Amino acid sequence: MLRQDRTITQPTTAVGEQPRTSWTAINNLPLEIFYNIVLFAAIQNQVDGYYSRLRSLRLVATSWSALINDCPTCWTLISSSDCEPIWRMALQKSRAADIDVDAGSTYRPGLGQTPLIKAIVGHMPRVRTLRILDRDLQYLITNTSAAPRLRSLCVGGVFGSDDSTAPPVHPAKWAPDLRVVDLQCSRLIWKDPLWKNLKCLRIDTGGFLPGLPMAEIFTILEASPGLRSLDISGIILPGEIPLPTVKLEALETLSFDTTAYGSPVEALNSMVALPTTRCNVFFDAGNESQIQNTLQSICKIASGITDGGAGRRLKLVGGRQSNRITMGGLEVLLYSQTRGILDPLTTLTHLLEELPPMRCEAVTAVDIHDTESSSVPALLLTIHSFCPNISHLTVPRITKALETALGQPTQGWLFPHLETLSVSRYSNRPRALGIVGPRLRASEAGGPVAKLMNLKLSLTHRKNIDVEEIAELQALVPEVIVEDPVSLASL
Repeated sequence: MLRQDRTITQPTTAVGEQPRTSWTAINNLPLEIFYNIVLFAAIQNQVDGYYSRLRSLRLVATSWSALINDCPTCWTLISSSDCEPIWRMALQKSRAADIDVDAGSTYRPGLGQTPLIKAIVGHMPRVRTLRILDRDLQYLITNTSAAPRLRSLCVGGVFGSDDSTAPPVHPAKWAPDLRVVDLQCSRLIWKDPLWKNLKCLRIDTGGFLPGLPMAEIFTILEASPGLRSLDISGIILPGEIPLPTVKLEALETLSFDTTAYGSPVEALNSMVALPTTRCNVFFDAGNESQIQNTLQSICKIASGITDGGAGRRLKLVGGRQSNRITMGGLEVLLYSQTRGILDPLTTLTHLLEELPPMRCEAVTAVDIHDTESSSVPALLLTIHSFCPNISHLTVPRITKALETALGQPTQGWLFPHLETLSVSRYSNRPRALGIVGPRLRASEAGGPVAKLMNLKLSLTHRKNIDVEEIAELQALVPEVIVEDPVSLASL
């Protein structure tokens, strides 16, 4: 307890003024909790930096300053963004504690390593996380025997440098227990980057230079059975083809960005993921002829991860330059710099054609409210042909074409199991009553028409509220929710 070791100097309080902090409570805190509070307060985003905030906390009371000075954990952040006296003091006060080093923010062309990089050499056995530039990593590997406590490594390249001609490095031997590897535009030539305990791998080439060949990435995947997160973006060369099949049995998230030309999205064909995996795929659809082939590759892995409760909801955001489809743990984004190439109907049709029928039939909710209204009627017909069991439908607005697409009023809804209809931009022209009324009356008359149970209308303008229409709808539908712009703005 703090009181057992120190006496906290309590600031004076004016007579009658209530203190904002219970100093007695703080005085009785266990040291471990006190230090956690200090670290949490100091690590908050501050313009002046971590150690400036820590200095402010030390000034609160004499005992606080002494306790913080004596705690190695408070001095474990070593950054090149701090001036040299500060990071040297931190290295000294952290003693034998594990440290987190950010040495990737300073680059001096032709001037060799910075003083921080040279100083870190003697502390590498206790470095826990390391953010560093290509050439500085080579320097550390050359001048230190090992980094046994290193768990997270982020390596960045420098444009205009000649790091790509550097000799191979052997990171797995130097840091055998890495859990997180992040390569940002790194141009190092890696050799045997195998870590059996790897949990997260991120490779971003920046779209300018090729990174690790896909064949080498698959070598890493095969050696990392516990991998939980995989994020690949930029230009990735195929390497050896065909690629081996890898089972990612622990994978939780997969992000594959092929917006840079030349990335082999067909690599997804060789990945087997769990049904619980969240998969995000982004690719440039500038080459219209490649869209279907790309979607086929995506659906090969998607067919196994769109199962379960989350897979029952399909959402499409369709525009002139981008289409985004979300289905369970699958998210696909098609992007094109040329307007008019992408067609939401074509994209959705290709995707649904490639998914197993049982996955499509399991879909019960469709949300297309962020799609252009002109595309909605054709989309609904396509969705119905693949996903006949829709019970919840969200559309952007009511139009004459939508009225027709939803089926003949006396014959029921296009989706015979429809229970909930939501309109995200309702202007009461045409009126919802014109769509809902005839079908509900037919249902009450004993016709084979599903009875709508919920209707949600989000008004575009408050003046669009038609009290009489709302009253009629409430008499027909068990639950009617009306959201006007004022109530939406207050959320």
